[in-house]
Amino acid sequence: MKPALLLCVLLVACRPPEAHVQHTKGNMEVTERVDQELVAYFSGPEFRAFDAQQVYGPDIQGTHTLGFVSSLSREQVRERVAAIIEPYVEDQVWGDDYGQLHGSFVFKGAPDLRFGVGIGILSNDGETFKNHPELLKGYQTDIVYTQPFRWEPQQ
Repeated sequence: MKPALLLCVLLVACRPPEAHVQHTKGNMEVTERVDQELVAYFSGPEFRAFDAQQVYGPDIQGTHTLGFVSSLSREQVRERVAAIIEPYVEDQVWGDDYGQLHGSFVFKGAPDLRFGVGIGILSNDGETFKNHPELLKGYQTDIVYTQPFRWEPQQ
């Protein structure tokens, strides 16, 4: 799972932004709205939050990444996330690597504002969660959510 997690976090930074993007109050309101809607969904009764850095390690430090487990299937979570983000993102391309669905999403009209979501199957992830058996009981899916941020290409 750690290679897939790192892939998910790194894919968020794969697409370069267009030159001279000007952000408006509307762009920032959209990123906040999407973030609030996703966090509200992930805070529902079928989910449990966990400290992503504690579980996945220091590789995600400073990435504004949240972790959740869910009693819902991987596909049920992906379908709901896709419905939430559809009006706000350029496109939805979901990869499937090592049992994890993941996507790096760019906001419409703001190509340097992006976020990422990874949705894995817990039964494939026993090694990652071995020190956190309470997260395995009654849950079938783990979610890694990198909250919206401004991507700046490294020169």
